Amino acid sequence: MKIKFVDETTVSATTPVEQKVFGNDGTKGWIIGFSIVTPMTSDEIDNLLTVENIEELHLISDDGSHTKTLTGYDKITMAIVRYGDDISSTVEVQFSKGI
Repeated sequence: MKIKFVDETTVSATTPVEQKVFGNDGTKGWIIGFSIVTPMTSDEIDNLLTVENIEELHLISDDGSHTKTLTGYDKITMAIVRYGDDISSTVEVQFSKGI
């Protein structure tokens, strides 16, 4: 799967998982998480992970067809970089909206 950000950057990623968050008075918002498996430098990660750049995420299947557009994410709640033995990295990210 690929994910295209607002700035047109497209990365290979694991299938996103979207989770509804509840509070005492009902629905609070949503959280989405996925791992970016495209090799990226720290500067590329910093440039990609901005609030403006996550407002609209396009999910693209491996055959290149557009499958879904997710909108409204306005907070980057987590970014973890996992380095592999061959200096490759996976960036695990989590975005939220409404909470």
